[in-house]
Amino acid sequence: MILSDRHIKLALRDEMIGISPYRPERLQPASYDLSLGGEFIHWRSGGGSSVIDMSSPGGYETNGEKVETHSHFIMNPGEFVLACTEEVVMVSDRYVARLEGKSSIARIGLMVHVTAGFVDPGWSGVLTLELVNLRDRPVRLWVGQPIAQVSFYPVSQPVEKPYNGSYVGSKGVVPSRFSGIPAQVKTS
Repeated sequence: MILSDRHIKLALRDEMIGISPYRPERLQPASYDLSLGGEFIHWRSGGGSSVIDMSSPGGYETNGEKVETHSHFIMNPGEFVLACTEEVVMVSDRYVARLEGKSSIARIGLMVHVTAGFVDPGWSGVLTLELVNLRDRPVRLWVGQPIAQVSFYPVSQPVEKPYNGSYVGSKGVVPSRFSGIPAQVKTS
């Protein structure tokens, strides 16, 4: 069951979920519109190794250029950029959340998240967005504009082990903290 606008307000009141800053006009019938924050990480073409090697810690690019802006960011065609929400989102041990792109954003050819749309019980922090410009021309993104939406779902009972991973408490864009592939998976 997805929480309706009424239930989102109740869960906010009871501190079962949190959205800060909260803007009542961003509440939708069964979701909440999140804003684009002012921090971005992007990679210049031609930098680093020609292969991103996932088989060892640190064998992949994490050294993108961090950019902070108070107005806008221009994404080039085909570019991949990490960004973040302006809002801090909190999910108690009784809920999970789903991050989704907004239809109006998708219709201009911008993907807001590639795969990381699941927000575990126990999460608290800003959400990192994985943006991809699928268009043939640059897209100007404005800090503070609605960029994504989050919906909330109750779990069957409070979780035994709330999320306490390496991304919890994020205050800005966080690059991958992937720690390598276990030896039994490597095939070389």
